[in-house]
Amino acid sequence: MLNSFQLIDIIIVIGICQGIFLSLTLQRISNNNRSTNMILSSLLLLATVMLIGRFVYFRFLNAWVFQWSLLADSVVFLFGPLFYIYIRRLLFKGNASYRLPLVHFIPFVGMIGIAVCYIVFYSPEAYYQLLVIGDLTLVFEVLTILMIAFNIIYLIKSFELLKRYKTNEKDTFSFNRTPLTYLYFFSIAFTICLIAWLFSFINATFLDKYLTFVNYESIWVVIPIFIYVIGYFSLKQPELFRMPLEPKILHKKDRLTQFDTELLTEKLNSLMVNEKVFL
Repeated sequence: MLNSFQLIDIIIVIGICQGIFLSLTLQRISNNNRSTNMILSSLLLLATVMLIGRFVYFRFLNAWVFQWSLLADSVVFLFGPLFYIYIRRLLFKGNASYRLPLVHFIPFVGMIGIAVCYIVFYSPEAYYQLLVIGDLTLVFEVLTILMIAFNIIYLIKSFELLKRYKTNEKDTFSFNRTPLTYLYFFSIAFTICLIAWLFSFINATFLDKYLTFVNYESIWVVIPIFIYVIGYFSLKQPELFRMPLEPKILHKKDRLTQFDTELLTEKLNSLMVNEKVFL
């Protein structure tokens, strides 16, 4: 258990506080874009949960924390799909309630299944011993590769959405002010996070090196930046989070038939000529 409070802990605590505040605030905004903001709020909560997990993991380290950390790591498989859904809902008309098929969330469910199996069949002490002797090393490496690759795929798909939007901006955007700058910063923050994670994994696993500025700790600095980007644009361009949905299309009533028209004309003439209602 670590008692010293380091600079990275301060950054993480600030990120946690801002993540919780923004995720709750977005749900209280009175607008018609609640479904899109809900996805963003979910992303913020996931980022906040990861920061809380990191804070607890390194300051209250024990066998129990080791064992349950694998279950907490499963949320990483939700980032990519939710990130893609958010960008699609925000940019394109008719996509305010867009959802990905459930097959995209199979890795998340599978990760939970693996974690539950270790929790059920091993005591915290037995699980820790597996970790110490290296029996879990290959499992962690494979899971890490899958996590990084999975999120990179959705990041690429998200950049493709931004590119497609730029080529047909007027016809596809669902709001009257472009959010491209915001979404590019949003995507770049996610990209930097993945790059930091990838480099730290390669250095530690395959090169057995530790770089001062690009290492495992970089991930926990980038995640608060991810949250700060959203906070900055929520102040600079608050209309991005209050976007109206597309106006409802009113269906035109069917025209009167020729018979109905002649009947109404006859009645109108009778009122005007015979009863002289205009008098």
